Amino acid sequence: EAGAAVSANGDMVFTRAEYLPTIWSMPLDEVTAPPRKEAAPAGLFGVSRDGAKLVFGRMAGMTKGELVARDLAAGTETVIASHELIPGGVGSFWTQISPDASQAAYRMIPKGGDAQLGHCLVSLMGGTPRCLATVLHFGLVSGWRPDGTRLLG
Repeated sequence: EAGAAVSANGDMVFTRAEYLPTIWSMPLDEVTAPPRKEAAPAGLFGVSRDGAKLVFGRMAGMTKGELVARDLAAGTETVIASHELIPGGVGSFWTQISPDASQAAYRMIPKGGDAQLGHCLVSLMGGTPRCLATVLHFGLVSGWRPDGTRLLG
């Protein structure tokens, strides 16, 4: 909050700056095309190799986080996983989409702290994510093998 003013009768008026994380895209071959808003609120994300699917994290409360799959052509969104996270979800939902765009791997820090740091794998169609405590193995999934059989981290 900033720029507060108090009236003679004691009412206070102020400015509030709010942060709305948003994912934007723009074609690289059309230099005059304006950026296009893809999703909001939306944080960390991954894009399929063909550019047709976007998977991103968003907070739906102070500790409830959702992983969302968006079909960019249709403009439809599906919540494919949700987790109770540390406040604000900081560090969660770094996402990598598999080469065939059928599943996503992502990092999440569950409510309770980073000693529980894990990575999860979920189908882009939804379902129960498979999560493992991976803090001792690697801190971030950085990609997939080209054949989609292994995660790199």
